[in-house]
Amino acid sequence: HQATGRLRWRDEAAEVAELLARHHWDPEGGVFTTADDAEELITRPRELADEATPSGVSQAAVGFLRLEALTGEPRWGEMARSILRNLGSLAARHPTGFGMLLWAVELQAVGVTEVVVTGARTDLADAVRRRFTPGVVLAAGDRLRIRRATNDNGH
Repeated sequence: HQATGRLRWRDEAAEVAELLARHHWDPEGGVFTTADDAEELITRPRELADEATPSGVSQAAVGFLRLEALTGEPRWGEMARSILRNLGSLAARHPTGFGMLLWAVELQAVGVTEVVVTGARTDLADAVRRRFTPGVVLAAGDRLRIRRATNDNGH
């Protein structure tokens, strides 16, 4: 979504996160490598450490925090924070094995910077895209669907 401004990709990310939550979520705070409806194994593996490529759980934590910022859905942030609570002490003891997870820790601690470009200002969106800004989520392009929080009276 950030690269193109097309809502289709934000919605696609939400669908993938939903599938991850439904079929790979570990209630102890993490994600399994295999889905709950896949061939039954003796044990369901979980990949914890980041190696040559980031682990699935680290990518999920970062993705959930960024998706929470883009969609306003607190559920995604809660899932990311569950992962961080579960793996935080391990990452603190072995930081070189959890680089991507530490990015999620930083996003949680510092917060995600949300940049919204409204109207036909592709020049502004392009200025954000040209810079390496891993703590930023950009909402620009297609007409944004913004959910507003409501109180008990529906206002």
